[in-house]
Amino acid sequence: MAGGVWNHKDYPVLRDTVLVLSPEHAGTIAKDGWSKRDVRQFLYEHIKRPADELAPGKNGGGGLSAALLRSPRMQGVVVDGCVRKFRSPDSILIVVPGGDEAISVSAKIASLRSQ
Repeated sequence: MAGGVWNHKDYPVLRDTVLVLSPEHAGTIAKDGWSKRDVRQFLYEHIKRPADELAPGKNGGGGLSAALLRSPRMQGVVVDGCVRKFRSPDSILIVVPGGDEAISVSAKIASLRSQ
């Protein structure tokens, strides 16, 4: 969902994600010896929440039920009492916008606006 408000208990899991890195940030990460695969693996391993924090409230409401957390669909997602954000490192698409073509298009648009 783009925009809007979400409850922290409505932890969106098992969805593909696009991470957009600026060329400067991507350059820093690359200079440190990380590949896109390394970044995906790091995010997969480290972005998680304790399952207890994601349980519905006493009176119901949003959250991940115990039955869902035990379901085969969640195998590998629930680890050591924590729920991973992503189903696998491959569900994270990393994009670095920009480059010469983007600069060229921006220059063309700017020149059209000045006419």
